Amino acid sequence: MRELQRDGTRTIELAAAADYAPNDIAAAFADTLGRPVAPQVVERDQWRQTLARIGLPPAAVGSWEEMWEGFNTGHIRFENTPERGRTSITDFAKAAVAELGTAH
Repeated sequence: MRELQRDGTRTIELAAAADYAPNDIAAAFADTLGRPVAPQVVERDQWRQTLARIGLPPAAVGSWEEMWEGFNTGHIRFENTPERGRTSITDFAKAAVAELGTAH
């Protein structure tokens, strides 16, 4: 909120509380769900279908594809020290699973 109220422009790099590998994320969700979870590669030609299948609104799918492409090609990268979030991957996994449980 503070940045929305700031005058002028600047670039703020945002990142997770820590750097997480796919296996770290899978482990957090496995612990939360109480069953095995394994990361999988989603090939470029399956991004749109996968994003739609997980429930991303159609209007947002293209933006997500563009962001993933930017990270994969190195067009999007951290240049300075990013401002880190405070939520751990374990806490995020718990909140995400709880939210899905109440959505049905």
